[in-house]
Amino acid sequence: MTVPEETVVSGLRVRLLPVPGAHTVGACLRVSAGSSADPPFPWGTAHLTEHLRIAAALDGSSRSHLTGHTGNAETRFTVAAVPEHGDRVVRTLVRLLDPAWSGAAALEAERHAVALEMRAGAVNPLVLLGPAAAEAAVPEGRSADTARADGESLDRITLDDVARFTAEHYRPENAVLVLAAPSLDRERVLDVIASALPSPSAPVTPGNGDAERRPLVLPSDVDGLTVLTLPCAVSDLVGRSAVRALTSPSGPLATRTARAGFPLVGSTVIAAENHEVTVLCWRDERSDRRLRDALTSAFAAEDEGVAAWHGADRREYQERAFAGVSPLGRAQLALVPPSPVPGARTMPGELRRAAGSARLWRLRAGVLHAEDLPKEHCDQQF
Repeated sequence: MTVPEETVVSGLRVRLLPVPGAHTVGACLRVSAGSSADPPFPWGTAHLTEHLRIAAALDGSSRSHLTGHTGNAETRFTVAAVPEHGDRVVRTLVRLLDPAWSGAAALEAERHAVALEMRAGAVNPLVLLGPAAAEAAVPEGRSADTARADGESLDRITLDDVARFTAEHYRPENAVLVLAAPSLDRERVLDVIASALPSPSAPVTPGNGDAERRPLVLPSDVDGLTVLTLPCAVSDLVGRSAVRALTSPSGPLATRTARAGFPLVGSTVIAAENHEVTVLCWRDERSDRRLRDALTSAFAAEDEGVAAWHGADRREYQERAFAGVSPLGRAQLALVPPSPVPGARTMPGELRRAAGSARLWRLRAGVLHAEDLPKEHCDQQF
């Protein structure tokens, strides 16, 4: 797959990716600020800002389909259009960084839209389990901040809060723009970006990001679940690949527990600024020893772990190839480096290292309680 050309325009990192023969253009903008940047503003400010930035960028003349997503550490926007609207796509994304476009008229409507999204997410208690378990595994990691907003905090957000959040975080030097198109006139694209960027402004003194982060309390519906967490540094690409192999649907953790009579209930990966946590859960209301024995044997299954790693690598290659069929997919992939695959001789050691970070939890009265994994799972010599 083509490696994008990268340049910088007034502090904004720009990646250009030609996709010959494509019938659309796709682009995305990543802003390095998400829900973890909410304090000192009320929880939910980053999410509401995302909505208002879209409302501001889509002025009356724009018919672009612009979407956004707020995570813990970043906010990402995507847009696709026909090639003749390529300049409009670029201007729409760059306009997200212009504080002059406030979206003030949409404040209450977008506040309501955010509240609806929060209520829809709260319907499934497992949606909260991932962030809660990730935060329990890495208490200082700010992994549950996307789940902290509630109706009361959302109602307290003012337009001034959004304006200050925008001024502090929606800055060219804090963002990356990727454009994938069938034909790219490099100089023209860079001129469009330069003309659409706001005039340089003085850096804003950041607010105090510290805040009380109480552990999330989950509904009783999830009581009786056994939860496994495997944290890994975002910069540790090989370690993340090892975790992916262990926790993949065909990996030893899922297959061995299923054979013991405990099929996987759910799994997710929660990303924060410096780390990500893979969370798996099983229904085990009686705290059956068979589940623990299956987990122990899964961590010790060297051949299965290595085979799962090769399988996970093939699936990722296929998924990236499929996603890269469209320019928008390629633009999004340009923000995510492919996972490295170490030599077969080093795989067992990397799997053992990943297993050593695992922690087991039990849900009682909506609270995660740490439990000891059998010690031998960390002592296996892969």
